[in-house]
Amino acid sequence: MKLGTKIQLYTTVMIAIVVILTNLLIYFSYKHYSLEAEMDQLENRGNNIITEIQTAQESGISGETVLQYSHCLTAI
Repeated sequence: MKLGTKIQLYTTVMIAIVVILTNLLIYFSYKHYSLEAEMDQLENRGNNIITEIQTAQESGISGETVLQYSHCLTAI
C-alpha cells in the first residue's frame, strides 16, 4: 500500500471517529440538559399547585376545586 493511500485511510478513519464522538457528546449533553429542564418545570409546577392549594384552604376553598381549576388551565 502506498504512503499516500495510508495517509488518506488514516485521515478518513480519524475524521470518522471525531465526528462520531462529537455527535455522541452533543446527544448526551442535550439529553441531560433537556431532562433537567423538564424536571425543573415539573418541580415548579408542583410547588405552584401546592401553594395555590394552601392559599385556597386558608380562604375556605376546597383543594379539589383548585386542582380542577388548575387542570383546566393546563389543558388550554
